[in-house]
Amino acid sequence: VDERTDLYSLGATLYRLAAGSAPFYGERNELLHAHVKLSPPDPRQAGVADDLAEIILRSMSKLPGDRFQSGADFAAALATVDKTGPKGRKRGFLGRIARR
Repeated sequence: VDERTDLYSLGATLYRLAAGSAPFYGERNELLHAHVKLSPPDPRQAGVADDLAEIILRSMSKLPGDRFQSGADFAAALATVDKTGPKGRKRGFLGRIARR
């Protein structure tokens, strides 16, 4: 357990914020199993933009070596997220998060 575990949790939180639902549902043991063994559903299916979805999926990789290696790496990736949505509309809070 290291910093990359926290980045997984941050990715799961960002998934819920961006997709509007949690990546996994169930009772405690089912949730534990899902977070350890299953890949999350692709957030693009919930309308999340490609660039943000890639950050979320990388953060939630089952292999720690495939995740962002530091919070700074995660923040740098988030800063590259396109801050406009379809038809040039701002993404609201996600745009504000990405600017930080």
